[in-house]
Amino acid sequence: MKLGITFRDDTPEILRFDKDDIRSIVLGGVVAHVKMIETYVGTDPKDTENRMQVLGEQLDEMPIWKAYSVIYDYANNGIFPPDRSALDDYLRMAISFRMELVYANEFHCIDIGSPKPNPSTRYRVMISTGSALEILLCGFMARWKLDVAGNGSDDADDVRFWGHMFERIDCDLLSLSEIALLADIQERSVRNYTHSTRAEHERLKTVKVGGRTYVRPEDAKSWLTRRRRFIPTRFPEAVVHQEGITEAH
Repeated sequence: MKLGITFRDDTPEILRFDKDDIRSIVLGGVVAHVKMIETYVGTDPKDTENRMQVLGEQLDEMPIWKAYSVIYDYANNGIFPPDRSALDDYLRMAISFRMELVYANEFHCIDIGSPKPNPSTRYRVMISTGSALEILLCGFMARWKLDVAGNGSDDADDVRFWGHMFERIDCDLLSLSEIALLADIQERSVRNYTHSTRAEHERLKTVKVGGRTYVRPEDAKSWLTRRRRFIPTRFPEAVVHQEGITEAH
């Protein structure tokens, strides 16, 4: 099973969720995991509301929340992970957790996150099923490709190693979906900026690989820095000068 996001030009997508949304999904996912274990071993189900409260008080210290907190801060707020050595464990947990939620929701019919009042059906579905985590994970991968130079292979670093879980072809070039996530605009809008009729200073330069359209990191960086909703990455001073890491200006 692979993870991935699909944008449809005729369907507005929600590209960013706030941290409370992600926290709700992670907490609901932990509770769902406990429910599934009870089903497997045949123990009596406990009071869900009380369990939610107890686990909610413990969530900040759980590794799974620490993992998703780092992922969120980097993907959506541009805060470079403070400890790169932990990324392998964090991504392993985060991706396996997301996959487990698919089974909890689809096979066990467990609602995962608790959506805030919102008229958007799409928003409610993505929170209650936990699928918002996929957009967050893809946003993390996209920003990593923007910030950290690879060597053209999936095993260039821990992030690219886990990138093979996502439905994509290239481990270094960015897809238009990934550009949309970083710019926080719809993919159809990104596609409009790739047209040759665009003025040179507005156009997003692309390359073709296997019939699909991609963007080189340097071209993505140049274009994104002119987008109002793009949040540049903030690097700790200690890593700014490391090889393969560059700041977008």
